[in-house]
Amino acid sequence: MTQMGFVSGSNLKFIKDKMVLRIDGTISENDGLDWYESRIAHPDSAVEGLAHQIHSDASKQFKYFRNIAKLEVPVVISKSTCTSSLPSCDASSYPAPISMMVAQTSTKSPTTAGPAAVTVITSTGKIEIKMSKADATALATKPEAKAALAIAIAKTINVDASKVTILAIYVDGVMVGSRRLASDSTVRVDWQVKAAAAIESAAMDANTLKTNIQVEAKAVGVNVTITALPSVTVDEAAGTTAEPVSVSPATSNWCLVSFLAIFILLGW
Repeated sequence: MTQMGFVSGSNLKFIKDKMVLRIDGTISENDGLDWYESRIAHPDSAVEGLAHQIHSDASKQFKYFRNIAKLEVPVVISKSTCTSSLPSCDASSYPAPISMMVAQTSTKSPTTAGPAAVTVITSTGKIEIKMSKADATALATKPEAKAALAIAIAKTINVDASKVTILAIYVDGVMVGSRRLASDSTVRVDWQVKAAAAIESAAMDANTLKTNIQVEAKAVGVNVTITALPSVTVDEAAGTTAEPVSVSPATSNWCLVSFLAIFILLGW
């Protein structure tokens, strides 16, 4: 801030409120700005990242924006962050060809079908992770902790990270933020996964989960050492829902919607 000519005692509102944002919140290992990469295809993520900062909403993902007034540091995105199989890397990921849906000799009038529905099963559970007091403090107080843990779980059970929700984080049985830690700690993570099949305990391989948690924690700037294999508990599946499969609108429409959302978030 001092390099820009500002002082901590300034009367400027954005200085007093500690709200000075830069767009280098997520960068590559070579310091490339993710703002000029994934944001082009996902402007909705930029809106969510902005809402995370403006409203101090930890339920929104940390993306693109970082608050230098609060000394936030960039999150480095590495190749290990990518959990999707790309067609250019794996031929089995190519989309299936669309065959003829109506024979040439058919005299029936075409009908309009509604959107296809897929069955989604919601699974919930908890993970208990042993680590030192210092590591538990560093991980639990990190704004990106939920996102990092969600990615670690997603990698372990091979689902998209967007299908994993971290419901709560506890340290020694107390929800994060309730009190200070007193000794070596157990971090408990309550999670939820929406997938085509119920998540079984066997899918949560403890060794793989331990490695993934440590890797994803490091990716958000926290080096933790897990001192015992994570304990995994999977609750009974909550039930099934049918979600329609919709076609994404054109990028230009998304941009318009995103800018309107930004105006609403800012109260304009």
